Amino acid sequence: MEFKAFAFDIDGTLTIPATREYVKSAVEAIRQLQAKGKKVLITTGRPLFAVTETKENGIYPDYYACANAHLLTDGDCNIIFSKKIDKDVFDDVNKYCTEKNIGLFWKFEEGVFAYVVTDALLSFFLRAPNNSLTPHPDKDALPNSGTITCELEVKNQFMEVFGDRVECVRGEPDIYDINAKGYSKKTGLGILLDMIGVKPEECMAFGDNENDVEMLEYVGVGVCMGDGTEECKQHADYVTSATYDDGILKALQHFNIL
Repeated sequence: MEFKAFAFDIDGTLTIPATREYVKSAVEAIRQLQAKGKKVLITTGRPLFAVTETKENGIYPDYYACANAHLLTDGDCNIIFSKKIDKDVFDDVNKYCTEKNIGLFWKFEEGVFAYVVTDALLSFFLRAPNNSLTPHPDKDALPNSGTITCELEVKNQFMEVFGDRVECVRGEPDIYDINAKGYSKKTGLGILLDMIGVKPEECMAFGDNENDVEMLEYVGVGVCMGDGTEECKQHADYVTSATYDDGILKALQHFNIL
């Protein structure tokens, strides 16, 4: 099977978890893929404004799938598809998290906005200076996805209430992404692949965490980074070396692509 497209998560896949530094061999590998005419897709939990740093680090993808692929854009960040959280879910989650004091922020097309500010939220949220510590100024605006910052037990209690209305997957320790019910990186990637005329089996995907699992199972070959989570490794077709140990390049060489 010839692979026509390659999907890459950012954090913990293209970047080293401890330093958030882009791996030089991965950047070069992506350039080589594009030189061969392959499509490069960035599939990330990050919001739209936080993905353009890939270009600052030498990666110019053909498409972005942001906010766990709820928001799809071309390589110039022009929106081509946008899945929104239902208003009743948005309102009810805001109310619940406010009452329980659970850190909560939402990812909109226009940016990221905090709705319940806690110490746990601040330690993660302030990594990006463009994040807003206040709600979206347009009260009628709806987000693409959200995030709660809490311990696993609190997340499990949250899902006892909202499990039939949203998906909630781990992005980082004590960071859980809120997705639309039945929606994941797999769903958005499937929409994008259909748009560009690539079959799932003609795509290879790379990830490291729980929010990558369905995507890795969906494509022709799913690769987990060697320093990824155990759950992600169990659902991958291949486990490569650690991110910092040229994991992406070594996987592409293993499959004789580069």
